[in-house]
Amino acid sequence: MEAAILFVLGGLFTLLVRSLWLGMLKNCGLVALNYQQKEIPVSSGPLFLGSTTFALWLGELVGISSLSDRFSFLFLLAALVLLGFIDDCLGGKDAKGFRGHFRSLFRGQLTTGGMKAIAGGFFSLVVATTLAEEPARILLAALLIAFSANTLNLLDLRPGRALKSFWLGSILLLWTRGGNLPLYPLLGASVIWAPADFKGRAMLGDSGANCLGAALGYSLAVSLSLPWQLAVVLFLLLLNLISEKYSFSAIIEGNPFLRFLDRLGRSQ
Repeated sequence: MEAAILFVLGGLFTLLVRSLWLGMLKNCGLVALNYQQKEIPVSSGPLFLGSTTFALWLGELVGISSLSDRFSFLFLLAALVLLGFIDDCLGGKDAKGFRGHFRSLFRGQLTTGGMKAIAGGFFSLVVATTLAEEPARILLAALLIAFSANTLNLLDLRPGRALKSFWLGSILLLWTRGGNLPLYPLLGASVIWAPADFKGRAMLGDSGANCLGAALGYSLAVSLSLPWQLAVVLFLLLLNLISEKYSFSAIIEGNPFLRFLDRLGRSQ
């Protein structure tokens, strides 16, 4: 029951604010070219952060969740959304991937992507210290959060791709482990956001993908045993290494099953 209420509250906030948010992004010129070279609004992270905060706050008022127990979660989302929003607003295309951003850094040039990687890793480590005490567990939790955020960001190249990945990871986690109430507002918010994303009218952007990915990574760190955390970290590390050399879109298009899943629900 508590999960359903948080899901509905997160979705309700997004439903009420989505049109206003997209209109503001357009008016402010915060748009980007999608894969079809169409200009569409980018950056959903602040909307997701607002939905989650609203739902958890009302949950506190009606006694179904404790907001004080979620401060580290909200701090993480706020930090990653801010970093992603800066990248959405100011990010260039000169450097791509970890290799490109750190190559620029070694030349004395800080890119928004490099700043996001460094600061995002730091904030992930800070929040991880609230989830564990042993150094190994802290490091593992930090890697889970950081890699989850970056992996979802890498997938935000086609309509609905990052959202479907977030839903799949969340459903598997909730089905096998249960709990994780902070995920439910984001699930509700992402479902209401989905039509704009799937129809190619808006993009998650770095802020949105970072927000969803960090939330999933945090929940994995809270719920999974140490061996499973290590397995997921290695899997995400592998995906990030593959992305440095190969295009996810090319890999997906070359596999009939992955191509079917990728196009499921898309209007284009």
